[in-house]
Amino acid sequence: MRLKQAFKYQICSSFKAVGIYYSIMIAIRLAMVVIFVLSGNQKTNMSAMESNSMVFMGFLGVYSILDDFKFFLQNGYSRKSLIKLYTCQFLAVGAIISIVEIILAIATSSIMNYSSLFMQLYGSQPLIMQFLWLWGIYCIIGAVALLITIINFRLSKFSRIVIFIALPIALVTLIPAIDHYLLQGVVMSAIFDFVLYFFGLQGSVNLVAPVINFIIVFIIACGLAYVAIRKMPVFK
Repeated sequence: MRLKQAFKYQICSSFKAVGIYYSIMIAIRLAMVVIFVLSGNQKTNMSAMESNSMVFMGFLGVYSILDDFKFFLQNGYSRKSLIKLYTCQFLAVGAIISIVEIILAIATSSIMNYSSLFMQLYGSQPLIMQFLWLWGIYCIIGAVALLITIINFRLSKFSRIVIFIALPIALVTLIPAIDHYLLQGVVMSAIFDFVLYFFGLQGSVNLVAPVINFIIVFIIACGLAYVAIRKMPVFK
């Protein structure tokens, strides 16, 4: 019962943020429609607005724990319960955002030239597959953002600099150079093939593969978040 109450509280807070976010997004789309109508330019178009929602889910994953972690612990919730809470939150908010994005994409494309990110990658597909794809990727982004935030608070300042700044810079700088000059592009080719496989774009389009991959990654991210949060310090 206590977890149910916490879920209601968390969902209400999340939906307020979703409402503000989509008020801004709809205002932007309406402004673009007005510009499109006034200009009379048939080439005016928009695309991939779902990418903004991906950023939103990332912020949701970060601020969910920043805002409420200490509050829930002080009120007797265990860390295991909090992972269940955040998992349910990502599933619920991700589903709502996915439905809204599909509706907005259909409405926008009926007025002006609009191509969603999903359509650019996979072309015309059943709406249920589009929903599952969006739902999966939104949930992954929220869970991974949560995991990174937890890890960040468990690290020392020096470790944060090494892991989140120095290491990514080194990888981005050195791996392409080593791959190009020493390995004849084998690494980048393998990465590219993996990305195509992960998103179901290797050869013919396969939407079942990315949905399954999203589920696996989401479960792994939530599991690692649970392991990491067990000794996470209570921050001010």
